[in-house]
Amino acid sequence: KINNENKLASIYNNLSLLYNNFGDYNKSLEYGKKSLAIYQKMKSVNGICSAYGNLGNTYMGLNNLDEALVNFIKNNELAKEAENPYEECTSSMDIGEIYFKRKQYNLAIPYYLKAEKIAEEIEDYTDLRNVYLNLYNIYKQTNDIKKALENYEKYVYVFEKLNETNSKEELHKKEVEFEFNRRAVRDSIKNAEANVIKDEKINAW
Repeated sequence: KINNENKLASIYNNLSLLYNNFGDYNKSLEYGKKSLAIYQKMKSVNGICSAYGNLGNTYMGLNNLDEALVNFIKNNELAKEAENPYEECTSSMDIGEIYFKRKQYNLAIPYYLKAEKIAEEIEDYTDLRNVYLNLYNIYKQTNDIKKALENYEKYVYVFEKLNETNSKEELHKKEVEFEFNRRAVRDSIKNAEANVIKDEKINAW
């Protein structure tokens, strides 16, 4: 029973992500809430954390920044509790982005600095690059020229480092994989929905 519930919650969570990627935010929200409810029933910290992250992204797609912020903060707190630095880094950036959109720069900066620290620790240079670019934009908006320049220089350094790491061949390979995955997504949704029906019937017994 527990394994079936965990599987069903995972399927719902994946469907939420897939529909979000397709821009069908209402469907994404529907499956995201179903996933969260099951994970909460199971008291799965990692599952709840992931579900809140998906819901945050869906609300961002709906341009509902208030609900997005609520879900990203919960996602961030649970990621810390679950000792998941990757999720904590991502959600810190998501929260920073919302405060940036609201022009609440004093609230955005601490989250971006938090993301910077984690990204450095886990050596996630893609996130680190984005953090520096966002901090540059904030300091530029607040006319802090010195900090804006410092972060832009860091951004350029990490950007160049990433370019050195990723050869043209690797970039081409990723582009091909992206095209293949995009074609496969619709089949994934169809299969996932079939599994939902199957697992709902199993759980009904």
